[in-house]
Amino acid sequence: MVEDTSGKGRAIYYAFLREETTEKIIRMLKIFRSIVEDLSKTLVYMTDKCKMEMAACKSVFTNATGLLCHFHVLKPMRLKLASLQLPGEEKSYVRGVCHSLVTTTCEVKFQKLLKKAHQRCPTFFSYLTDCWMSGDILHSWPACKRAGVPNFCNDTNNKCEGEHQRLKSILSSTTGLAVAVDRLVCHQNVHQEALRQNAYDAVRPHNSPFTA
Repeated sequence: MVEDTSGKGRAIYYAFLREETTEKIIRMLKIFRSIVEDLSKTLVYMTDKCKMEMAACKSVFTNATGLLCHFHVLKPMRLKLASLQLPGEEKSYVRGVCHSLVTTTCEVKFQKLLKKAHQRCPTFFSYLTDCWMSGDILHSWPACKRAGVPNFCNDTNNKCEGEHQRLKSILSSTTGLAVAVDRLVCHQNVHQEALRQNAYDAVRPHNSPFTA
């Protein structure tokens, strides 16, 4: 799934997997690499915190920087916070700290926020340390760690997730392979026509007699 020039999520490659494992995702991505031939210009990829996907992408997209979707970072943080026995006011405070940790572009502020989390809620801070502050993970989610990464100001993969939802509306686990392929081809044709129309509208002269 990629973001096209009009800012919309667009599927460019489909694969049918009986099960998702790191090895099978790697195989799928290697087939994709053989089709496009050159991945050296792919500088960034974004995933949720699925260890299998992260490991597979890191193995195949060797020149790219891996980022985590902010939505998929905040969601488990909030779920963890909700599971703790804390007063509502305290949870609200820590929730705000979480959001600022993810979105601040200032490294100094990021470190100060970590200290606040440690002081106000040591249990939650331990969770942050264990799940979000080690290895490559630390450099994949805070905005302050993304300086210079060409992500086109995208901190979530929601645009691509939008296309994912559209695919879910035409496919399900009970859809047969032949029917699935037919529906995907029709789906792609519709979106290709929409892309052509967007391109035409972008270059059409303002004085065109067809302009409303």
